[in-house]
Amino acid sequence: MTRVRDRIVESDDERTQLDWLGAGFRAGRGCAAVISGPPGSGKTELIDDFLAGPVARDALVLRTTAAAGDAPLAVIARLLHGAGRVSPRAAGMAQLLGEGTLGATLTDLDHHDAQDGAAQLLHSLRRIPLDLAERQPVIICVDAAQHLDPASRHCLLGLARRVAGTRLMLVLEEDFTLDTATTAELLALPHCRHVRLAALSLPRVADLIGARLDDRQAWNRAARYHAATGGSRLLLHALLTDEQQPAAAQRQAFTRAVQTVFGRLPESARTVGLALAVLDPFSEPELLPTILGLDAPEAKAALAALADAGLVDAGRFRDPVARETVLAGTTAAARGPLHLRAAEALHEAGAAPRTVARHLVAAGDVTHPWAAGVLIEAAGQALHDGAPQEALAQLRCAGRAPADETQHATAVALLAHAEWWTRPDAGVRHLDDLVTALADGRLRDRPAILAVKHLFWYGRTADATAALNRLTSDGQPDSAVLLALDEAGAWLGFMAPGLGQQLAERASARRGTGPRTRGAQTLTVALRQPGDEALALVERLLQRALLDPRMVEPILPTLGALLYLDEPDRALTWCDVLGTRTGLAEAPMWQAILDSIRAQAALRLGDLPAAERRAQSALARIPASGWGVAIGTPRAALVLAMIEMGRVEQAADILEQPHPETMMETSFGLGFLYTRGRLRLAQGRPQEALDDFRAIGDRLDRWGMKTQSLWQVGAARALLQLGETRSARAMLEAQISAGRAVSARVRGAALRALAQTSSRRKQVPILSEAVQVLHTSGDKLELTHALADLSETYYAMGESNRARMTARRAHHLARVCRAEPLIAKLQPSRAEPVDATPEAAATVLSEAEHRVAVLAAHGYSNREIAHKLFITNSTVEQHLTRIYRKLDVGGRSNLPVWLQLDPSEQP
Repeated sequence: MTRVRDRIVESDDERTQLDWLGAGFRAGRGCAAVISGPPGSGKTELIDDFLAGPVARDALVLRTTAAAGDAPLAVIARLLHGAGRVSPRAAGMAQLLGEGTLGATLTDLDHHDAQDGAAQLLHSLRRIPLDLAERQPVIICVDAAQHLDPASRHCLLGLARRVAGTRLMLVLEEDFTLDTATTAELLALPHCRHVRLAALSLPRVADLIGARLDDRQAWNRAARYHAATGGSRLLLHALLTDEQQPAAAQRQAFTRAVQTVFGRLPESARTVGLALAVLDPFSEPELLPTILGLDAPEAKAALAALADAGLVDAGRFRDPVARETVLAGTTAAARGPLHLRAAEALHEAGAAPRTVARHLVAAGDVTHPWAAGVLIEAAGQALHDGAPQEALAQLRCAGRAPADETQHATAVALLAHAEWWTRPDAGVRHLDDLVTALADGRLRDRPAILAVKHLFWYGRTADATAALNRLTSDGQPDSAVLLALDEAGAWLGFMAPGLGQQLAERASARRGTGPRTRGAQTLTVALRQPGDEALALVERLLQRALLDPRMVEPILPTLGALLYLDEPDRALTWCDVLGTRTGLAEAPMWQAILDSIRAQAALRLGDLPAAERRAQSALARIPASGWGVAIGTPRAALVLAMIEMGRVEQAADILEQPHPETMMETSFGLGFLYTRGRLRLAQGRPQEALDDFRAIGDRLDRWGMKTQSLWQVGAARALLQLGETRSARAMLEAQISAGRAVSARVRGAALRALAQTSSRRKQVPILSEAVQVLHTSGDKLELTHALADLSETYYAMGESNRARMTARRAHHLARVCRAEPLIAKLQPSRAEPVDATPEAAATVLSEAEHRVAVLAAHGYSNREIAHKLFITNSTVEQHLTRIYRKLDVGGRSNLPVWLQLDPSEQP
């Protein structure tokens, strides 16, 4: 590989061929060379380098470039003009040609010099360079020879036949995108050679990058560059140039190079290239002849020219910037007819509806009788795959197409679903149409189930239930309806838990095998059998959802299952991962639901400010009307966060805001009742709180959902406030005895409430167990309450040291959670020592001292510390003495609180 003036020029083999021809020409063996290659392959640079070498030393170099539209003999005139500095005869002839004086003799050159005048003129023109070659070597170079005018081509071909035995070398440079007559005639001569420049191979690109940039990873980068350029020297050089520019100027050189290469292609190749740019990324190269009205060989040759130029590969642009550059030279009006012809050809070929629909949308023409059906089917697939914006565009286009009543009803159902993702408040306007279409049977299969789901969502429970009954009770229900019900089972379970048993009885006897159906089944198993196995099932479902776009809807209840399984940290992580999901990242409903789940997770983790912020974000993304019956979930998270932060009146104002009445018959209503019960407990209204908690239990019994949850704990606390200790204790003991059916969070909260029904002496072990269980559950806020209760119990029993240590830990956690009432309740007295910070202590405690301090702060005795750390009791005592002195504390009970915490509990 050779580099000249920081440019990529040629391979050694190509340069060797020219040097061999040049050596013969200097020795009196005149020759001709045709240098060909696609645009940007380095032909000009190769000739430049050759002419700068020893072969051209002392030679008369005559060089010009042919151009489309040149006048007859214009190329010859420019060559002779160059020779005019050494030959008055050449100068005079160039002047005559330039004035057009000799044009009259050039009337019919295609008859091989049949006319005497033309023949004599061409003979005279050829003699000038041949005569010059007798005095000194002459090299004649013509770039872009494919554009030679016929007269100049005749003259040069005749000259080429006569150069043998002279010191004249003829070099013609041309693109080999078209086989020209000039090339064919020249190559028939024995003293003519064809130097063909091919694209750079991957190893040669790697060599070039390594030599130019001194990059040890040249091979990895070469693969990327070769894929983008196909080995085109000009495009590769542009990429390397751009790499040295600031970010603002990135890809500018590459853009200019693409413009150059594309502009030098023949018209047919440019036509096909524009079509590929317009149709990409869903182009079908084999249909190009039909779309463009070309014959197959012509289209094949054009594709080959684009591929040789390094722009396309397998009918697609290699680099998106190259495609954008080509598109920049067109208008939407010019692209529309192309898209329409593509849609017609693809539909005729049986292409997928989404592929055809994308072209119809781009064309804006829906006059074909089949357009509505294609657009509606494509929109259904797009929604099924989690692409609501694409579906919206297709459905809006379908709205302008002629359609029958069934197609119209289906389009409305799909439009309602697409707008549910993108503009949930707009979905309300479709509800009456959906009810009518369901009633008269114009909606079937998956669109019918979609319509039912939206009726449930927006609180039209009676209409949704009636429609569902009609869809599933008419003899043998349609298998497509049953499959859609299987897929929507988890979702409908949230919307209408009262129908759970009914849906199960009507579900397909043949279990579904699709990913969405398997997802719903996996979720059901997970919720019925909480534990490690259930968690693994949920994780597998979420991992599958990352790869399968059809798993959009099962994701949302599955994230809720992570909260049910006491995994708020994982729920937050998955929300972040799924928040950028392609097709839904900009969908307000998707982001609002994720924010709602984040708010619940933050509440579990004790991050009250984050819970408030996320809940408010969820409510701000979507108007209340768009939330439908689900409004209860983000409002509940917001209200619970405010209660714990001591803003009870503000929380009450939020709960008084209107909501759909039918919300109370959904799972979202259960959350609302629980939150209102908590609010009423905080307001000192235990009887009303008890009514709310019992209403939850009544609904769960009516729905056949036997589950242990926090409503029983809430009811027990209300009973305790009412003085009904025995009833509260019986309820809590029954809940705790449920064993594995109770999550760690619920069990810990129940133990904490149970302690209030026991004597002081019995409270300590109960609360200690509650602390341990809640620590594993991840519910930092409930853990803080349990520690506060345990501290109070220790104080009542006279164990002030334990009480103080526990209170200081609880106070620290309360500050982390921003639970203002607890912070005030646990505020240490002025006599309490102020905690040293972990950062400050790290500068004074040695590693060994820090290990001893942590164990001592956790209540280990000196002997236990010695056994655990494999040191003597005396060493432990010495460490503790130094620790107390360095931290300026009076003893074990005054050790800083951060020593008593796991890393996850530290601020």
